[in-house]
Amino acid sequence: LQASTGLDVKNSIAEKNKIPNTALFRGYGRMDRGVYQGVGIAVFGKAYIVRQNIIERSSHAGIKLKEDGYHLIENNIIRQSLLILNDGGAIVIGADGNIIKGNLLSESVGNIDESNGCASLGNTPCSKHDAYGMGIGANPEFRDNVIEGNTVFNNSDQGIRLNSFINTVVRNNVVYNNANQIVIEDKKGPSYDNVIENNLVYSLTPDQRGIQIIDTTGVEHATFDNNTYCNPYSEVVFEKNMQRYSLSHWQNDFSPNDANSKWCKANFEEYAVSNVNTGLIINSTFDTDISEWNRSGSVTVSHDPSKAEMDGGSLKAVYGGTNNANVLPNLFDLVENQRYRLKFSVIGNGFGTIKMRINKTEP
Repeated sequence: LQASTGLDVKNSIAEKNKIPNTALFRGYGRMDRGVYQGVGIAVFGKAYIVRQNIIERSSHAGIKLKEDGYHLIENNIIRQSLLILNDGGAIVIGADGNIIKGNLLSESVGNIDESNGCASLGNTPCSKHDAYGMGIGANPEFRDNVIEGNTVFNNSDQGIRLNSFINTVVRNNVVYNNANQIVIEDKKGPSYDNVIENNLVYSLTPDQRGIQIIDTTGVEHATFDNNTYCNPYSEVVFEKNMQRYSLSHWQNDFSPNDANSKWCKANFEEYAVSNVNTGLIINSTFDTDISEWNRSGSVTVSHDPSKAEMDGGSLKAVYGGTNNANVLPNLFDLVENQRYRLKFSVIGNGFGTIKMRINKTEP
């Protein structure tokens, strides 16, 4: 949807089209002077309507919004975008004031083979970017967009990305099984005055984040409320500048954000284990004391029966210095090619890293 300079093609509508296999000849989908070749529908001008289209298997984005913006993009099905090129989404926002609602956006890939070129020519073979196949991708520094009522799922990279966005509303969306579900970042300047509300945010692996914030400006990026968060494999929902938070931790540290939001309480085991033999670690439940356990380095240990979340007693370790803090169980033998399960719960009052170390001991 495009017109020559000075001509406003008013009331333009693209609707009820089926657009498969756009620019899938390798080497023909490319970016030239800011115009992407290989886009299902490229929307220039102002206030156009794109609705009820099915766009499948495109070289780059399914729909790309450009120029004066204020477009309405609704009730489209867009899947398998970025099959030849990288860095974009089923929908790419490159203008202000758009309404994006009721769309199904899935399975964007973000191709990183030779068809997409090189991230740098300084190495042989040349270096590659990661796959940036998003549900809703965004060029930086746009404002006043509304992203509402979409289902965004199974994309290789972010579900919804706000990159240096201002006054954008993300509400009533279902966002699940993307690398991260909703991402706000300051890559080209501050993101601020955004609203994230009434979304269902569902991660399906332990490493997926519900909300990721990359803060380089120190501004308040958004208000969050009335969302439902879930990750059945991890309580970690939020990540801000590499610090990870459960919902309750986030609510406490960033009040009043998400004051009325909910955690789904689903809990699935990441691994199924059968034929578990008798435990090798003595006094692993700390019911009455911490006997058979030792310490070394900058740590003191004691028995703590007060934490209800720990199903009884626990070992309390308090770090008190600059060296490593080591907590040591009894010695036991390991058998080559035998699988072992180590399972434990942790409550902390700050951020830190826990590492498991296995030492080889000689008779």
